[in-house]
Formats: sequence, structure tokens, C-alpha cells
Amino acid sequence: MALSALIYSIVRFVEAIGLWFQQRWAEWFGLLTGGMYLPIEIVAIMRRITWPKVTVLSVNTFVVAYLAYFLLKSKGRHKQAMR
Repeated sequence: MALSALIYSIVRFVEAIGLWFQQRWAEWFGLLTGGMYLPIEIVAIMRRITWPKVTVLSVNTFVVAYLAYFLLKSKGRHKQAMR
């Protein structure tokens, strides 16, 4: 368990450094790591539905959808800036 926690911390630290330096890969990585919790939250709700679980799923879904929208919208501007 300690090794898993260490690996998780390293991954989050690398993501944070990438975001700090405004790296595009870190934004996509943040979307991926935020979205990886959605299936776990859905399974938890399927086992027993509670308001806190529904709230967490709703907020996380909103955040992931917002990040995806922002990244896809800025993708076109990023390509134009590269020219």
C-alpha cells in the first residue's frame, strides 16, 4: 500500500509541475486522471445511492466535462498559434 501511495504521489507531483509550467500534456493528463474516478463513483452509487455520492459524482462529472470543453475549445487556438 505504501508503494502504491508513493507512486500515486509521484504521478500527482509530475502533473502539478507540468501544470505549473503550463504544459499542454499536463492539462490532458489532468483530464484523464480526473475522469478515472468516474467509473468508481458510478459503481459506488450502483451499490447504494446516497446524496453525498450523487453530489460527488455530479461535481466530478461537471469538472471533467468543463476541462474537456476547455481543452477541445482551446485546441483550435493552439494550432493557430503554432503556425
